[in-house]
Amino acid sequence: TPRIEFGRRPDGAGDLFAAVLLGRYLHGRVWPDALAEAVAACYGVVGTAQGGTGLVLPIVAAQSLIVSPACVFPARPA
Repeated sequence: TPRIEFGRRPDGAGDLFAAVLLGRYLHGRVWPDALAEAVAACYGVVGTAQGGTGLVLPIVAAQSLIVSPACVFPARPA
């Protein structure tokens, strides 16, 4: 993903990633697809937080990006 710059990173990105990854997997996605969708969701939410002044991710404000991310970054083997 492209890098998103912050003065101080907002709290909660790891928790958001873990929750979305597990949720996608439990809804039947295979691991690579669940991973790609979790990364895309986090990227959208963190991008939304970039312009804000808070230190907590705007999960409610960006909930549509969790359900349907604007950008998807396909998982590929290293």
